[in-house]
Amino acid sequence: MGPLVASQIAWGRIGSRGQGRAVSFASEDEASRFTRRLLRHRSSAPKRIDVAYREVSF
Repeated sequence: MGPLVASQIAWGRIGSRGQGRAVSFASEDEASRFTRRLLRHRSSAPKRIDVAYREVSF
């Protein structure tokens, strides 16, 4: 088995501890597909919950 690729996602309200999730994948393509799908879902937030998400990198 080759090296695993990890994707880590965190969310929550400003000022709170928030939540997070780390997912491991067998390939970079799988991790990229997962991340794109998640970001596409988050981009529809204004239509669903009337609040937009902001992408933040650490």
